[in-house]
Amino acid sequence: MLSFAVEPAECAILSGRGWGSHKIEGSGTGSSRRAGLKWVDGVVTVSSNDAITMARRLAREEGIFCGISSGCNVVAAQDCPRVPRGARDRDDDQR
Repeated sequence: MLSFAVEPAECAILSGRGWGSHKIEGSGTGSSRRAGLKWVDGVVTVSSNDAITMARRLAREEGIFCGISSGCNVVAAQDCPRVPRGARDRDDDQR
């Protein structure tokens, strides 16, 4: 089983790209968690727009009323089967 950390693409601290403003509440404070990276197989970044879109889709199509951070995790989970060991970015411009 593989384990991945998930963070906002706009604030990819764990990925080494630094702090930035994002819309995913409850995430993006990775600087305090860098030590825990030895326990994960990689870091997946998800854009705020993708997270918001997924949260809205989950409510509309699945009846799951969740927040943006849950939308972020679902987007990351959809990408994980395609993720090789190591980090992978999922930004809007990669579609």
